[in-house]
Amino acid sequence: MKVRKQRIIFSYLLLELILLNLSFFFTAQIKYGQEVLTMLAKLLPLLAVFNISWIIGIIINGSHDYYLQNTLVKRLRDQFKILMILVGIASPIILLFFPYVSRFLVFGTFLMFFSLTFLGFWLSISWKWNKFGTDRSMIKGTRLLVVGAGAPGLRVHSFVERNKHLGFQMIGYLDDKTFHTPAGPVLGKIKDLSQVLDDVEVDEVVIALPGHHQEAINATIETADHWGVRVSLIPDFLESQAIFSQSATREVGGVPVIELRQTSLDSLPNYIMKKGFDLVFSTMALVGLMPVFAIIALAIYIDDRGPVFYKPARRGQGKVVFSCYKFRTMYVNFDSKLNNMSTQKDDPRITRVGKFLRKYSLDELPQFFNVLEGHMSVVGPRPHRVSLDEDMQQSVEKYMIRHYIKPGITGWAQVNGWRGPTETEEQRQQRFNHDFFYITNWSFWLDMRIVWKTVFDRKTHKNAF
Repeated sequence: MKVRKQRIIFSYLLLELILLNLSFFFTAQIKYGQEVLTMLAKLLPLLAVFNISWIIGIIINGSHDYYLQNTLVKRLRDQFKILMILVGIASPIILLFFPYVSRFLVFGTFLMFFSLTFLGFWLSISWKWNKFGTDRSMIKGTRLLVVGAGAPGLRVHSFVERNKHLGFQMIGYLDDKTFHTPAGPVLGKIKDLSQVLDDVEVDEVVIALPGHHQEAINATIETADHWGVRVSLIPDFLESQAIFSQSATREVGGVPVIELRQTSLDSLPNYIMKKGFDLVFSTMALVGLMPVFAIIALAIYIDDRGPVFYKPARRGQGKVVFSCYKFRTMYVNFDSKLNNMSTQKDDPRITRVGKFLRKYSLDELPQFFNVLEGHMSVVGPRPHRVSLDEDMQQSVEKYMIRHYIKPGITGWAQVNGWRGPTETEEQRQQRFNHDFFYITNWSFWLDMRIVWKTVFDRKTHKNAF
């Protein structure tokens, strides 16, 4: 199984960084007392070195393995290894650039940080704070549907039971021969997968079938792709390697797993890079654009005397529906029958101010708030109306794969002119093709290129009406 909830791993990393910073300031307070405030300007660069070194240590060690440990011995071993990487990176930098820093501050910080993080892990194991992984009101867990109720499938249930703090939730099994298991309900036969995915909310399908069931395995993958659900496979000396494209093999809690349809953003370093850019860029954009927001809001109100913002429902990562913030560009209650129609050229629903905002994509600016909320990214596939999403799912093969990542304020399809109407087969297919290209070829520099083209390339504003 794949722990694909990067935000949970990111939360663990963020918590550790908070503990590292608290350890630093507490040790500094002990060492310098009332003089700590006067030393602050000199100490902050050193603190930055500690934070960056710890992140590098996590990446070098292998973030998934580190956060998946469920025994104290393994955790202690990996934590000590990462701490040594931290010391190895930070020590020469300290000797060269911070000779005035006390050794007590350096090693006291390391010792306190190591103790706090290990204590926190011990408490989570001993007291079984499982609600932080299983309570969906706090952190949305990963809901697993297992295809195959034999021995490999039952091992999945065993893994979930041993690692409740990771937030896995067993939905049940699909199997053609078994109709009852002590590990969970059998929801139907393998051919019922499409109906089950339509009826039940599933985050990931785990295939636990013998290798000679190639037809059933391939059909399961195709169905999961149609619904935009991730797929992992427990290998059994498979006879065919064709399904291994865009896959990664790893061991999770003693269970060998092949994770299908990997993307660049499944890597924690890439996820951190993109998440960091989203937070920094969106914060700067909102602060810098506040005067523009005020002018646009005033113009909308004067033009139509209606609400400034419009919050349509959109589907995001994992098909989660959220409210997408926009400046309102259409008349209020123009015609309710037209609400689900795509915007057309010279659309009578659009206000005078709305035409200008749409032409230059200024109506999308409030979506920087969606980025800070975690529903969107600065760059990604554009979020569609729920009705359009369902329609595209039926007409474009593998369309729902676009929900593997967060939607964006701008995207590769938009900067290449594929925005606006989705009436023809070419328009729909080209939009998906560009979104799929972005998902499978993501890089930080591709994001930078898209941001640049969004602002300066005329093609971006083609079909903007």
